[in-house]
Amino acid sequence: MNVRCNVLGYIVQRVKGKPHGARVSYREMERALGYSPSRVRRACRVLEQEGCVQRVPCFDEDGGQRANVYMVTRKGTKLIREGERASVQTAGAV
Repeated sequence: MNVRCNVLGYIVQRVKGKPHGARVSYREMERALGYSPSRVRRACRVLEQEGCVQRVPCFDEDGGQRANVYMVTRKGTKLIREGERASVQTAGAV
């Protein structure tokens, strides 16, 4: 499974049950998934460009960047479901 799918899967788990998205930091994803900062940021950027997630930047009162709020789009949910289906089919073929 590639970095992009793993990052999307992580965001999906964090957002589950939260209709307005969840605050997820790059550092949190780096630690949880074991990827470098550049790989996580690139995956998030690509997922957003592809329309799989929506990112809402959050800032402190003094203007400092906080963790972004992520929401998974229908396209992102579909991608995850297709990946899960492919995993089940592959496991069944072994």
